[in-house]
Amino acid sequence: ANNRTLREKILQVNPLVEAFGNACTAINDNSSRFGKYLEMKFTPTGAVMGAKISEYLLEKSRVIKQAT
Repeated sequence: ANNRTLREKILQVNPLVEAFGNACTAINDNSSRFGKYLEMKFTPTGAVMGAKISEYLLEKSRVIKQAT
């Protein structure tokens, strides 16, 4: 929403990014498929000026069933 501060927008986007990268498995209810790096930029006075989220270690495939 445009009426939110930049800080609030950054905090609100994190759960959305997590939803795309996490999945439930038989062993782990919240299994991550990627790593996330958040780089924040600040003004000289300490106010948030911007942010960049980078993902890494994205899986291209995953074993979904053990061979018998």
